Amino acid sequence: MGASNLFKIRKDAFVLRTKDINAAYTVRVGGSDDGHHVDRVITITNPAASFHLDIPAGSYFGQELLVTLLENDEAATVTVHKAVPDATLGLTDVGDYASLEYVNDTAGWILLAAETD
Repeated sequence: MGASNLFKIRKDAFVLRTKDINAAYTVRVGGSDDGHHVDRVITITNPAASFHLDIPAGSYFGQELLVTLLENDEAATVTVHKAVPDATLGLTDVGDYASLEYVNDTAGWILLAAETD
């Protein structure tokens, strides 16, 4: 691998990837099914209807995820469902957010901070 490729790969590894959604979505956590891509920040902008955001088990310990509702003109509810441990929370008001960290395969995703209904 050439030096320019190495530096590009290293730079990409440090980028906080942001995914803007407004309909049902499964978070990419870095597994082979995701093409080894990792969503770090999920922003939700004007969903037309209520939907689910699914968060599968993380790929590595210490993995972080931020989900935030930026605009919600239709007053939709976004149900965030984390697989490990099996739990849900709802985002309905502009400014609602959830900050999560994947601790391990037993404890799963823990809620670091949130503003939700």
